[in-house]
Amino acid sequence: MKFRSIFLTLAAVLMGLSAGAASVAFNRNAETGPFAKLFTLAGKIERKLVDITTPADAPPPREYYSSTFTGIETLVVEVPREAIPGAGGGLAVIGEEVLAMSFRGSLYLVSSDGRYTRSGIALPDNGEGAWRTAAENPDYTDFRHSFGKLRYNEIEYLNSPEGRFLFISFTEFHAGADCHTLTAMRLALPEGPLAAMAVGADAWETVFRSSPCLPLRGVVDAIQGEEAGGRITFSTDGSKVYMTVGEYGWNGWDSDGLTELSTRRLAQLPDADQGKIVEIELTTLEARHISSGHRNPQGLSIDRDGRLWSVEHGPRGGDELNLIEDGNNYGWPVVSYGSDYNGRPIPGVENPGYHKGYIKPAWSWLPSVGISGL
Repeated sequence: MKFRSIFLTLAAVLMGLSAGAASVAFNRNAETGPFAKLFTLAGKIERKLVDITTPADAPPPREYYSSTFTGIETLVVEVPREAIPGAGGGLAVIGEEVLAMSFRGSLYLVSSDGRYTRSGIALPDNGEGAWRTAAENPDYTDFRHSFGKLRYNEIEYLNSPEGRFLFISFTEFHAGADCHTLTAMRLALPEGPLAAMAVGADAWETVFRSSPCLPLRGVVDAIQGEEAGGRITFSTDGSKVYMTVGEYGWNGWDSDGLTELSTRRLAQLPDADQGKIVEIELTTLEARHISSGHRNPQGLSIDRDGRLWSVEHGPRGGDELNLIEDGNNYGWPVVSYGSDYNGRPIPGVENPGYHKGYIKPAWSWLPSVGISGL
């Protein structure tokens, strides 16, 4: 018993160290150098300790979260971790099952009893291999390549009169052009149980690709995929899909000076899809901008009255809840309640701390809460 007590104490210390190390490595989003090694080592230690201390037949653990209005009891299911640092992905609820998608496109079918299996549905290639090849080009070797930011952003399920569909959004790197888009695709689901489905990546149909195709950038990150947006929701009759398109950090001041495009505020350009919320007719696949002036809209939903709402991940301060109405401009990056990450006013923002001349948010969090899904 004494040995077990000492072991468990040591295990707890190592678990804390490994979790802290994983957190540090994860937050740096670097795949090269000491942080990547730290991330990998922390993950190995944590998984080994869980294997040692958890009985093989133990059910998935439950956790309880309290809030102001209600409590939520959860079943915690841990699917395999990806090999590189990153975040993103999504969940699609289909009956009593969930399709869980990681930021690198690993797809798992999770049942209500906590079991999971790798899905037989293959996702389309996002071009990560092509980006890795391009990163070896002398023109890009000095850029910061965080490959975990080439993310699969969202997966949603639609049951409509035309059939059952999966929709995904992801940042797609295009070989040859050395640029990236926010891409949305759909998959017509065959009949039968999800567990029995085997669907190839070529079965997906392209619904939308953002324009312009953004080149690799020599400041901040070559692809700033954590600002992709990519959230999806559907009209109440299932005839339209709405999607948020982030501006990928192309705000006009974080410029490498390599292209004229990098000096522009894409969220305010009528001919650019970045920084917009788009509506796509599912019969014709015609897309149009519903609203503009968005930074990184990370949540999108339609309420019972058919109104479209979005939550936007702001800069340092200024996370927003917006009621999206056709033709509205919500101001980014001309106005914002937030500041730059150095604490100073955002370069070029008019009347810092105010929202004059543009649609104000229905609610804004100051300080930020790191808003995500809705």
